[in-house]
Amino acid sequence: MTQRACATSWWRELPWLAAAAMTPAVLLLQHIDPCDSAAAISMGNSMVHIGLTLTLGMLTCLGVALQQCGIRSNDAVDRYRGIRRILGILSCLAIAWLALATIAVAGRGNLRYAVNGFWQWTSMLVWSASACLMATRPGFGRLAITAALALGVGVLVYGYWEYGVIQPEVRRQLERDPVGLFRRQGISPESSAGLQLADRIRSTEMKGFYALANSLGGFLACYWILTLSVWSSRRSRALIIVQSILVIAVGLGLLLTKSRTAWLAAGGGTALLALFSIMQHGRIRGRSLGLGVCIASAIAGAGLLVVYLFDPLILQEAGKSLAYRLDYWRGAMQLISEEPWMGYGVGNFQSTYLHVKLPTAAESPADPHNFLLETAHAGGIPCLLAVGAAIGLALWMPWSRSKDSSQDGSMQHMEYAGPRLLGIAFWSGAALSSACLITWSIFTDSDERLLGILVSLAAFTGAVVLWSRWPDAATSAHLLVNNRTALGVAFAVILLHGLASGGWMLPGAMSLGMFVIGLSLAREAPVASGSSRADSTDSRSRWTGWGMAGVGAILLGSWYATMALPISHGTEVVGQILSRPVSRPSPEQMRKLLSVDRWDPELARLGMEWTVDQLLQPMGTETRSDWETLLREFQRELLRRGPSSALAWDASGQASVRAAASSADAERRSEWLRQSDEQFQRASELSPASAQGHIQAALAAYWVGDLARSQMHCEESQKIDAATRHRDRKIEAGQVVWPSPLVPREAVLGVDARRGMTRDYVRAEPVLLYLRSQRRP
Repeated sequence: MTQRACATSWWRELPWLAAAAMTPAVLLLQHIDPCDSAAAISMGNSMVHIGLTLTLGMLTCLGVALQQCGIRSNDAVDRYRGIRRILGILSCLAIAWLALATIAVAGRGNLRYAVNGFWQWTSMLVWSASACLMATRPGFGRLAITAALALGVGVLVYGYWEYGVIQPEVRRQLERDPVGLFRRQGISPESSAGLQLADRIRSTEMKGFYALANSLGGFLACYWILTLSVWSSRRSRALIIVQSILVIAVGLGLLLTKSRTAWLAAGGGTALLALFSIMQHGRIRGRSLGLGVCIASAIAGAGLLVVYLFDPLILQEAGKSLAYRLDYWRGAMQLISEEPWMGYGVGNFQSTYLHVKLPTAAESPADPHNFLLETAHAGGIPCLLAVGAAIGLALWMPWSRSKDSSQDGSMQHMEYAGPRLLGIAFWSGAALSSACLITWSIFTDSDERLLGILVSLAAFTGAVVLWSRWPDAATSAHLLVNNRTALGVAFAVILLHGLASGGWMLPGAMSLGMFVIGLSLAREAPVASGSSRADSTDSRSRWTGWGMAGVGAILLGSWYATMALPISHGTEVVGQILSRPVSRPSPEQMRKLLSVDRWDPELARLGMEWTVDQLLQPMGTETRSDWETLLREFQRELLRRGPSSALAWDASGQASVRAAASSADAERRSEWLRQSDEQFQRASELSPASAQGHIQAALAAYWVGDLARSQMHCEESQKIDAATRHRDRKIEAGQVVWPSPLVPREAVLGVDARRGMTRDYVRAEPVLLYLRSQRRP
C-alpha cells in the first residue's frame, strides 16, 4: 500500500522541531545530573528536569494538534491504535489516582515531599509518552537511538573516570585529613553518619554520575541489552570489533558497580533476548541450544569467579543483603495493609517505615527497594493496579508487534520526508545543552569532575559521529529502531532490577528505560517523496490532539504553581537571609520562611535552627521573648507539616533543649525542658527501633525528674543495641544533644564524651552509663 504525505505549513512543524531540540537536552540532563536518590527528589532537586519534561510533553501534544492531515495506515498499524488508547487511559488513571493520594497526605505526612514526588513520577510517564509521539515523525527513531547509544558511551566513560581518578583522590583525602573532610561535610567522624560516609568513600564501586552504584547498575543493565542487540547485527568485521569492545566495556562496568540485582536483571534480559530471537526466527536444534546454554553459563561463571577473586564479600554477603530487603518488604506490606486505598504519598516511605522498623533491620531506606511495593505505598492498591496493567500492556505490545513483519519490513525501503530539518534541530539541541552543562560545571564542580564531564561529552560526540556517519554502524543502529522486542526487553530489565532495588521513577535510573519503551510503542509514519495531498483526515484525532495539548498545558501550569514557584521563592528568601551575615535579620524577615511555602517542612526546620542561633546571642529580655515566640511558631509549623515524622519531632526537641540552654531564667528553662521531653517522647514512639532515640528520650525524662521513665528508655535502648549487628546503628555510634549549660556539676561523662562531636552533642554511650547510674535505690 502506498502511503502519502500531505503538504504542511512551516509553522505547524515548529512544535515538533522544538520538541526534537529538547529531547537530547532532557536525555543529557537526566544522566549527567541523575537525581537518583529519593532524598534529592523529595527536596525538589529535579525541578528543572520535571519542567523540561513537561514542556516537552506539551510541545509534542501541540504538534499533534496542529497536524492537519492524517496518514492512512495499513491494517497492521491500525490494529494497535485501540491498545495505545487503553494504555494512555491507564496511565492517566494512575496519574489521577496518585494526585488524589498526594492531596490526601495533607495533615498526616510531608505534603511537600509528596507533591515533588508526584511531579517526578508524572514527568517520567510524560517522558515516555513524548518519546512515543515524537517517534511518529519520520527519521526521529534513528536520531533517538543514536543519541541513546552515544549517551551510554558518555556515561560509561565518566564512570571509568570517576572510578580511576576521582575515587582514589577522595580516599587519599580521607587518609590525609579525615577530621577536615568530615568537618566540611558537617558531621561527626564517629557518628552513624560519619561511619556511613567513611564506608562509602572506602568502597570500590563504580558510581559515575550517580549517587548510588545500584542506580548506575540499573542503567548499564538496560544499556547492555541495547548494545547486545546492536552487536548481533554484525554488519562488517571492523564494526564487530568496535561493538565487541563496547559490549566488554559495558559488562566490566556492570561488574564494577557490584550491583547484584543489576547482574541478575542483565542476565535475565539476555536470556529473554535469546529466547525471543529463537522464537521469531524459527526452531533451533537441541545441540545448538545446548551449546549456547553451555557457553552462556561458562561466561557467567567466569564473571562470577572474577568478581569473587576481586571482592569475595560481594557474593558472601548476598544472603545478608536479601535479608535486609525482606525486612523492608515486610515493613512496606504492613504499611500498605494499614492504608490500602490512598497510601502515604511519594517520598514518605522513610518516615512511615520507622513506625514498623524492626531492631534487626539494617537501615531506614528512603524506598522499599521494590517498585511494586513502592507504588502501592505511595498511591494505594488502585494506583498499583493501574500501573501494573499499563506495564503489562506496554511489555506485550513490542513482542506482539515484532512478529508483524508487514509493518517494520516495509519501513526500511521507504523514503523519509523532512528528516533533515528534524535532525538539525535535534543535534543543535544536543550541542546547546552540552555547552550549558559545561558552563554550569565550570562554576559548580571540582576540576576533576569538570575534566571528567568534558571527556564524557567528547566521547558522546564521537559516538554520535560514529553511529551517524559510518554506514555500517548507522545501519545497525537503525535496525534497533525496528527491533521492538529488544526495546521491550531493555525496559523489562529496568523493572527486573527494580524488583529488589530502589530508583523507581527517578530520572537517571528510569529515564533510558522509559525512553526506549516509548519508542517501541510508537507508530512511525514513513512516507513516499513527491506526494502532496492527504490520504485521509481524522477530525476526531485532531480534537484528541487539542485535548492532549490542553492537558499538557494544565499539567505544566499546575507544576509551576505547586512546585516551581514555591520552591523558587523559598530559595530566594533563604538566600536573602544568608546574605546578611553581619546584621541580624528581624523576626518579621524570618517569618517569610513560613509564608513563602506552606507545605515545606525544610523551611520551617531551617527557620527553627536559625532562630535558636539567634537566641544564643546576647540580647535584651523583650527581644529574647520575641525570638522565643518565633521559635515556637517554627516548631508548630514543622510538626504540622510532618506530623508523623520522628525526625521532625526529634529536631524540634533539640531546638527546645538548645533554647533552654540559652536561657538564664530558671522558669523559662524548665518550660523549654518540659517541651523537649514531650517532643523526644513522641519521636521515640514514632521510631521505636532507634537505640539513639531512646537514649535521647531517657535524657529528656531525666531533665524533668522522671527517673522511672528514664530507666525504661535506657533498658529499651540496650535491648535494641543487643539485637542489631550493624556498627553504625549501635549505641557507640550514637549521639545525643546535651548542651554544656545543662550538664550538672556532679555528672562525670568522661573526657571523650564530646570527642569528635559537633556543638552541643555528646556521645550516646557515656550518657547511657551516666543515666544507668542515676537509678533510685
